[in-house]
Amino acid sequence: MYHIYNIPQNTSSYHLTFATESKRWSMLLPTFPLRWFHVTITWSAIWGLKYYEDGRLVKEEVNFELTGSTHTFDEITIGRAPSSASVAFAPLTFQMSDLVFWYAFLSEAAVKEGFRLSGA
Repeated sequence: MYHIYNIPQNTSSYHLTFATESKRWSMLLPTFPLRWFHVTITWSAIWGLKYYEDGRLVKEEVNFELTGSTHTFDEITIGRAPSSASVAFAPLTFQMSDLVFWYAFLSEAAVKEGFRLSGA
């Protein structure tokens, strides 16, 4: 996930990308709320990439592009644009309370239930 500020056009956007060795799913995200909120991101090769805020599905992307990547390691990056970005970028500035990784795809119902159980 990273933030790009396009100086000539005075636009700002947030990007979320998930990639395997040969495929990449990407989406532009809406502007983040100016308050504390819960984010859930899920991915599977079948169901694609999904972004939730406070248990509500906001955006999903099932289409992917072929990448032909030669990466041999796993990596998660929050707040840095890829080196190939052709416009200025700024790191995300935010506070994070908890970060949890599940080794299984969560259904939309499971995401809603997890948010409900969080007491938010």
